[in-house]
Parts: sequence; C-alpha cells; structure tokens
Amino acid sequence: MARMLLFFTPLLLQSAQASAGEKRLVFTGPSVALADKSFRLPCSKDALHAALGTPDRIERLANDIHVWDGIGIFAYVRPGTDETFSVNVALGDMTKFLKFAPKRPFTGPLTVDGAPVTVKSDIDAVNKAKKGQPFRPDFVRYSFRTEGEGFTYFLNRGTPGGFTEGAPFIEFSLEWTGTK
Repeated sequence: MARMLLFFTPLLLQSAQASAGEKRLVFTGPSVALADKSFRLPCSKDALHAALGTPDRIERLANDIHVWDGIGIFAYVRPGTDETFSVNVALGDMTKFLKFAPKRPFTGPLTVDGAPVTVKSDIDAVNKAKKGQPFRPDFVRYSFRTEGEGFTYFLNRGTPGGFTEGAPFIEFSLEWTGTK
C-alpha cells in the first residue's frame, strides 16, 4: 500500500495543480469573466487586454484580430478604432482553416448563461441548462445562435478541416450587435 501511495501521490498532486491552474471562462449576456477579471462588450482594447493579458499576436485583416494562442481565445477589434465587438473561444483545433485561430483550444471550463459548454456538448442539454433564450439553428447549417439585448451568441460545429454540420462544437462566439 505504501508503494502505491508513493506512485500515485505525484499523479494526484499533478492533477490538483492542473485543476487549480485552469481558468474558468464565463459568459453572462454581453459580459465575459476569465478567472477574476471581467469586461463587457463593446469594450476598449485596453479593457480586453486588462482581462486577458497581452495578445500573442494581432492579425490585421478586415478586422484586427487579437489572438491569445495559449488560452484559445481571439477577439475582433474594428480597424482604426479601439472598439472590441466580438470574443471567440476555440473549443477545438481551427488552425488548418483559419489563419488567425489560436494555436491551442481553450481547455478550462466554459459556461454560457449558466450552461457548461464543451466540444462534446449536446445542444439540447445546453439549452436545458442555460438561462435566457435557447440556441436555435442559424441560417448556416453548422451554427446555432441565440440573441439577447444588443448581443448574439453563436455555437459552431466543425472539425480541424472546417466548419461542418453534425460535427462536435468547435467554436463559441459572443458578438456585440447593439448600440452602446
């Protein structure tokens, strides 16, 4: 028994440390909280960076896309402005079809209006657990959406090859659609 404890103790400590190091990501309406920092869309780049840290890179395309490769998050900022209008979470590998996708998916717990969301989530279970309006199929077959006051959530299905109907969830997005 003593030998088994010596063998398993490092594994248990490693597991506890990994859990303690995980960052919980919570979306409530247009608000986002990561660990103990939060912001609300729309927000300034400074507010975004204060909550998420300095991005690993910024891709300048139709929008400026701030990418946090290590935590699986990317955000859209309107070019020539300071306004962040969308925050996205990579739930799976998106690097083969989106140049700006984070190099690693988000691995911590993700909660959307009270519902846990993972790559393996079932849309009916998410809808049953979440507060507010349920997700409904979007006009693109791989996506589900729900709208709130001034914002829209999207849950997108896909594989490493691209967005695909019937695949596991690969991305969650919050987009500000209202006025300030």
